[in-house]
Amino acid sequence: MIALWQVAALPEAEAHMRLALHSGNHRDLALWPLAESLSMRPVSFECIDGDPFFNINTADDLAHARRVMGRAGDQSML
Repeated sequence: MIALWQVAALPEAEAHMRLALHSGNHRDLALWPLAESLSMRPVSFECIDGDPFFNINTADDLAHARRVMGRAGDQSML
């Protein structure tokens, strides 16, 4: 899950995590119940090539990201 959370949701998120941690059941840490309680809704991201939230950790990842962006020679964008 990738989410943008409103600052106003912080007290409910803290309460959710606190209860989950005290329950001793790590499955209670799942964020879907919290998201549903906050009336979250899914948003689609169009993606031409791979993951729209691609994580860049290595030089190969960076080269791949540049290819995907079509800016293989442009150092200023990535």
